[in-house]
Amino acid sequence: MEMQKDEFYRQSKNPKNLHILNKIVDAAREDRRIVSVISYGSYTREDFDKFSDIEFYIFIRDDSAHTFNDEQWLRETIPVEFYFTNSYGVKTAVFSKFFVRGEFHFHSEREISVLDSWKGVVFPGRVEKTVLLDKSGAFRKKIEEFCKTRPLFDEEASFKQNYLELANGIIMEWGVLSRKDLFRAGTLHSTNLLFLSRLFSLLHKKTDHLKLLRSESTSVLPVFMVQMHISDMMKTLDITVFRSTFHRQRRLDTRNSNRDNCSSSSGQSFVSSAFL
Repeated sequence: MEMQKDEFYRQSKNPKNLHILNKIVDAAREDRRIVSVISYGSYTREDFDKFSDIEFYIFIRDDSAHTFNDEQWLRETIPVEFYFTNSYGVKTAVFSKFFVRGEFHFHSEREISVLDSWKGVVFPGRVEKTVLLDKSGAFRKKIEEFCKTRPLFDEEASFKQNYLELANGIIMEWGVLSRKDLFRAGTLHSTNLLFLSRLFSLLHKKTDHLKLLRSESTSVLPVFMVQMHISDMMKTLDITVFRSTFHRQRRLDTRNSNRDNCSSSSGQSFVSSAFL
């Protein structure tokens, strides 16, 4: 079995996740039971890289849906380490040897309406990277309609909600950390970073998925977190001050973009004073 895995991955010079994605699409194209493969997530946007997961909606012809065994089909297509339904009801696979993750939604062709939940909420990326296979033409048409409709939400209300969630979360994390419950504090910290990243997404106008691009999340966000003193922030929960600080930090990062030392003393003193 291990030799089969090695042979599978030696076939391609592409990143392993892209190789797996292509194999899934090729297998679906040759299988008369499958009518469409729709991708979502980072592959459809510009932030896909060799570490990315791959995600699919796979639609089965109505006359084959009741006998189609999704796990068997996937294992016959690609070496799979394990396959299960996660706590959100999504079929999840980890592919062998390189541990690439994949998430799958299998539906019958008549259930095309499940994609309607995207409208006004998710803005698909490039159509050709979203619709990977469509033997009927109906799925591409639906995705093209979605691409004409931007997600509808109130940015001001979203900013306020995420700001209040972050402020509340910091208070909880501070209290839990003070009693030395490190495990729970770590869990709360991860949640707080999510709210913080959403605030950055809103300010950077990356609101299609309310998700930071990796180039920003790996540079601006960690620097800001290092510079910001949580105890200083706790002295005021003024949303206007908080927003102003984000904007000033963004301008500072722009001015210092060509410097090697991002954690300059000028940035640290400015952030600290902003929350005093």
